[in-house]
Order: sequence, then C-alpha cells, then structure tokens
Amino acid sequence: MYSDKNLKFFANRFSLARNIAIQEAYKNSLQTLLTNSPISNNSSPNEQYNQLKHIIHSASVSSLPPLSSKKSSHPHYFKDPEIHLHSTRLKTIQLLLNQPASTPFPPGISREDFCRERQQLKKKIIDRQFFLYNQRLDGIAERLDNCKKGHSALQFELSRQLLNNKHQPFQLRDELSNQPILTANAQIEAIKNHYNNFFNQASYTEVQMFTQSANQFTPITEDEVSFAIKRLSNGRTKDFDDLYGEFFKYGCEVLTSPICIIINTIFLTQTPLEATQISELFCLNKPKGVPTAKNLRPITLMSIIRKIMEIIILNQIYPYLDAYISPNQSARRYRSTADIIWTYQYQTAFAERYNRIVYFLGIDLTKAFDTVDRNLLLQILNPLIPTSSLMMLRYLMAETALKVRLGQTTSLP
Repeated sequence: MYSDKNLKFFANRFSLARNIAIQEAYKNSLQTLLTNSPISNNSSPNEQYNQLKHIIHSASVSSLPPLSSKKSSHPHYFKDPEIHLHSTRLKTIQLLLNQPASTPFPPGISREDFCRERQQLKKKIIDRQFFLYNQRLDGIAERLDNCKKGHSALQFELSRQLLNNKHQPFQLRDELSNQPILTANAQIEAIKNHYNNFFNQASYTEVQMFTQSANQFTPITEDEVSFAIKRLSNGRTKDFDDLYGEFFKYGCEVLTSPICIIINTIFLTQTPLEATQISELFCLNKPKGVPTAKNLRPITLMSIIRKIMEIIILNQIYPYLDAYISPNQSARRYRSTADIIWTYQYQTAFAERYNRIVYFLGIDLTKAFDTVDRNLLLQILNPLIPTSSLMMLRYLMAETALKVRLGQTTSLP
C-alpha cells in the first residue's frame, strides 16, 4: 500500500474531472501498463485485484499533477476583538521587556510585574482560542447532524474537518463505569466489542457465501461494469486501498475489462476477494450525550470495487423489485417522503371537514437497516430475482468484517 508521502503525487484526482488532457494521459498510461501486464484469467481474484491496484497507482503517479500545498483547515482568530486586544497589549509588554537594561520601567512597576502580566495574557489568548475552536467544531457537528441524506459530499467534508481537529480529540467512555478510555488501542477494543455484540446476536445465523454451483452463475458483461463505474460520484474519500472513485470513473474505458474479469473470477472459481469483504469503520463523537460506544456516529469506508458490485446488483434486480413493491410504498422511486407529509395533511383536512378523530402512529425503527435478518431477506428475494443476482447479493452479505480506525491506528478485522 502506498504511504501518504507517496500519495501527494497523485492525490490531485480533481484534475481528472476538470482537464481533458489529463484524462487522456491517465487513460493512455493505464492502457500501456495493462498491455504490458494484462490481468490473467488464471490468477486468483486477490492476485488480479492487487495487480490492478498497482497499475492504477502507477498510472496516477505518472499522469496526475502534484497536489498543491493545502492551507490548514484550522482557522486563526486574529480578528477576534478579545484576542486582538490581548495581542496588542502583549506586544507592548514585549517591547518594554526588550528595551536596554539601562532604561527604567514606569514608576511603581517592576520587570516581574510585566513578566507576570505577559503570562496572564498568554493564558487568556490560549483560553479564548480554545473556546473559539470548540464553538466552531460544535457548529460543524451540528451541521453534520442536520445534514440532509442526499448531501453526501457535504457530509464527507464536515467529517474531514472534524477528523482533522487537534483541539478536540476523540472521546470515549466505558459503558458501565463511565470512566474515560484514553488510549487509541483501548478505544478501538471497546468499539470492536460493541459492534461484535450488536451484529453477532445469539439468534443470528451467518449467511453462507456460496450455496449454488458456479455453473448457475451468468457472467456479468462489460456494459454492466461500465455503467456501474460511471455511476461513481466525484469528490468522495479514498478507500483503504488508497483508491479514489475518480481513478475508476475517468479510466472507465480501460478498466472495464479487467474489473469484469475480476468479478467473474470470484463467482466462477468461488473464491472471495478480500477487498470486497473488509471495510473500515471510523467513529465521530456526537455533539450531545455521553460519548459511549453506542452513542457514536459510525462511518464505514468500503472499497471502490465493492461499490461497483453493489451498483451492478442494484441495476440487475431493480426491475423485479419495482414490480414486486406496492406502488403505495413511500420513500421509493417516484414516491418520496413528501407523500407521507401529504397523507398527514390530507387526513388532517378530512378530520376537520367531517369532524372526525384520526389517530397517527409513527414508528421509527432503531438501526432499521443494521438489524435486517439477512437470511430472511435472501429467502424472500429467492423467487423474485435471477439466480446470478442472488449469488452476488449473498456473496456481499456473507463473511463481512470491519477494521476500526482511529487516527493513525487501525485494528485487525
């Protein structure tokens, strides 16, 4: 894996979206590397993917311009009136202390008095900066809480600002004793235990990865892969393999064939690809509440190739699910959550017009998408969707694992 030091040469992936000449140079570099080292059909999926990663990294380094130096995301509050007042006084005192020893101080004031005042002013400036930093970060956390579901780019940017914070470190307390957990390794262990207990309930039965024969799998086409790659969004964070979505999106014409080979090899040989089974989990503190493991905001980073597989599956099964789900179901295609509000308003108008009593029952399922019985879901989907799609969906649901990352420390899966 490339280090952050090496990443500075090709992290400027935004130039891919803006500069056609750079896009062509990147695609030509990919084409040359893949021609010299083609992806073999006889290799394992992990060997194929590792080779493709190396090719993408090499093409990025050779064709993308260096990333310009970036200003710190931490603001400096020089214009704050209180800090400005203390700083001005501090400069005056420093000038008085630096004057020649033969120059007398004002009557009744000694050098020790100025030194004492200087220390007090420094402390006031630091305290004020700390207050302003916390105020700013609380504002970012509040914006993240109120961020709408569709604004994923804003969510990632706000998360980045919080993760780069040096003055408000990640906090975690023990669930039972409420004692602070201080070291990164201990915090990671507490988070791992919490999610292990949450996802591995006593009544939960693990999903088997491969239950059908490889002969029942219909290989995916390059057109399906190409469509999925083009659906990737710009401006997202890199995955744990140091790959950005732009690397795939703007090399789509060249990368479609090798990615198609890798995905088909997984199911034709029934060999799992590690990058699709393991994701990274990092957590943020919520602005309110005790910072225990269950009161954190978890964010999962999946590999780009897993996202591509998910888009392929969604496109394959969507027509079948669209025909199966009732048209009265809200929060789906052509039926947004605005329908629910309209229903409430309609029922309210009905009650007022005819003087009737109408009761509303709103149910908010805690962690609804995290507590789905995967075996039951697959059982329901079995008669509805094609066998190949079911095999791919089962594969993505089986034997998944998370690595917890806090700062520079990452746990084992």
